[in-house]
Amino acid sequence: MGDAPATDAAREDLCRPGKIVDGVRADGVAIIAMGLMTSEGQAATDDLDRNRLQAIAEGVAGTESCGTTPVPANVTNGAFLNAEDANALNRLFAQMGALLEGLTPGESFNCPDSDCVDGRLQIPVDPGVGGFRLVVEVDPGAPDLQLAAPDGTTTVLDSRVSSISGATTSLLESGSLQTVDVATSGGAEATGVWTLITDPSVTALVDLYYFWDVTLTVEAPAGVVIGESSPVTIVVRDAAGAPIDLSAYESADLVAGIDGIETIFAPTGEGWTADVAVPVDAAVTSMQVHGSVSAVTAPHGIELGPIRVERQLTTEFPPSFPTLAPAQLDLGRMEGSTSAEAVLTVTGAERGGTRVCFGAAELMAPAAAGSVSLAPDVDCADVDAGATVEIPVRLDVADVADGRVAGTLPVQLHGVDPGEPIAVDVPVTATMIRPINPTTALGLLLLLVLGALLCAWATAVVTRRWYGSYRLGRFAKYVSVPVTVGASGPRRRDDAPELVSPAEFRALSPSARGRLMEFTAGPVEHRVKFPIFPLAEPRALVRGAHGTAVPVTHNPRSTTDPAERLTDFPGSVGFVILTERPLAGAAPETIAGTLLLVIDPGDTSTVAQLLPDRLAELARVNWSAEVTRAHEAWEALSRPAGKQADLAAGSRTGADRRGRTPAAGNAPTPRDHTDPAAASAPPPPRSGPGAPPPRGATPASHDAAPPRTPARSDGDRPHPPPAQVPPPPPPRR
Repeated sequence: MGDAPATDAAREDLCRPGKIVDGVRADGVAIIAMGLMTSEGQAATDDLDRNRLQAIAEGVAGTESCGTTPVPANVTNGAFLNAEDANALNRLFAQMGALLEGLTPGESFNCPDSDCVDGRLQIPVDPGVGGFRLVVEVDPGAPDLQLAAPDGTTTVLDSRVSSISGATTSLLESGSLQTVDVATSGGAEATGVWTLITDPSVTALVDLYYFWDVTLTVEAPAGVVIGESSPVTIVVRDAAGAPIDLSAYESADLVAGIDGIETIFAPTGEGWTADVAVPVDAAVTSMQVHGSVSAVTAPHGIELGPIRVERQLTTEFPPSFPTLAPAQLDLGRMEGSTSAEAVLTVTGAERGGTRVCFGAAELMAPAAAGSVSLAPDVDCADVDAGATVEIPVRLDVADVADGRVAGTLPVQLHGVDPGEPIAVDVPVTATMIRPINPTTALGLLLLLVLGALLCAWATAVVTRRWYGSYRLGRFAKYVSVPVTVGASGPRRRDDAPELVSPAEFRALSPSARGRLMEFTAGPVEHRVKFPIFPLAEPRALVRGAHGTAVPVTHNPRSTTDPAERLTDFPGSVGFVILTERPLAGAAPETIAGTLLLVIDPGDTSTVAQLLPDRLAELARVNWSAEVTRAHEAWEALSRPAGKQADLAAGSRTGADRRGRTPAAGNAPTPRDHTDPAAASAPPPPRSGPGAPPPRGATPASHDAAPPRTPARSDGDRPHPPPAQVPPPPPPRR
């Protein structure tokens, strides 16, 4: 809607006579306009916009029109309904369906109210009414609706089809909407006041519609003869085809016309009749008769209809004149063509020779078609008695276009006897369709496909970068402690009684909070790597932050770089052990390193509550395989670059033998501690004989692999025994 230049141009293409809307109507397509328009708020629309939309469907609304107006009787008209909000769409569709079926709308009710006391809605049915429809919107949990017949019989509307007091009921449910049809068929026992019974404790919105259940017929018992007066009748018939007595109604009114001109028909008791005279000097080969009947019942004054009828009556020529066929010349669809042909067949009179002559056609065509002409192969043709002559008629336009061509071809028929000829206007129609350039269509298709792929690619990239990131809250903390890793898992290299305690955790730097592509916690650098293919998952990687190191993580997959290892998002799960380069002659069963844990308890938990589960994960690692892999990785880093690549390929294969096996009791577990609020700083470095050696110095004997028999180092102080690990948690389901 609106008045922008592009909108005006589009409306012109739609609504100009002979353009798109006229073509759709002429093809027998009903235009249904359903407006979701509100008169208030930011998206409010005015009456002009409503009228424009309604005119597209119905031809005329207010001061607006669309297509040829009034809408010709020989084309299909449409319908318009409007809803103020989206919640009313269910009822709107039901209302539209009722109108398209030809039902007559009654009143709408909001039960319970003054018209629906205690949830009981009275529905009058008079003689001549074929039935009624109830469109009820009620809460799905409400009790079933009930229906009471005029004789007091009551039925529960809980089945698709049922019978009550000579009437048939049908029920259709869709969510909160229920549609109830009651077909009375005019039976005496179904005449009276029906009652819809709803639960008075809930609100039910009810729309009432009436069936008339009649049809109209247009009849010309003696035909329509040119130059003579011929009776034409419009009759109201019941479902069985029998005429009905219109005196049973309080009133019954007919609005009728011939070829779009309103014509007076006189009532006859079973219908209406009119004497139709087709003049000789302005004859037509056929005439369109249309009628619309509405009625009001007694005693309740129920409005019924309108019921409409249209019929094309072919006129007949006097016996002394030739005849034409077809009555209407349809040149079909001109798809990408600037010309079309049809054939007029002239049949001579039986009494003698006749003659036919053609005049200049009057045509209306789309403006884009340019000049348009219609001409038969001959100007005049003589027809022998009883003979048949076929005369080709050709339509030519200057250019291809979209729309309809309509007009008339004047024909003069000369009879056997001397006298004035009969002048006939033969209707002419054609439909023009602009062709689609295959190259342009293919180019546009490829462009659209490419655009769709680019949009999908961009969406995948943006989504991947949004979800493929570390996410750490303001309460996230980390701990890094020196460990020696052996077949039984990591153990501290200092005098700490536990592998890790809550008091040792410290806060991450303020820059390591929120949604991150990289961050550093202690000696470990976390970063994100995005594969080129946008649908591939981003990878979370860790490596040493202060030089080359070989990491070990809970993730069993390896990378091509021995100095990197895969971890998992959001960065606060699993563990990282940053191993140190083994010294020459070091035992291959162990390796020294630094254990890093990052825990994000949020604002509803504490580090002390989450730490036991995190430490229990250490018991599910095949540490012997990890130690072996770390030694191999360090050996690869010590080789030339070419040999490092060979070992990296082997490390990916070696990852397959790192199957995780539960090893209860192998790893140390801290005692139950609470997370002190002030424990954000690390414990002071230890000094003396029990302190860990500085990096690069010769490790003390307790850093080597544990001997098979108890041994002592650093004087006479024994190693602290490994703490017992709780059994691993049950497997995740």
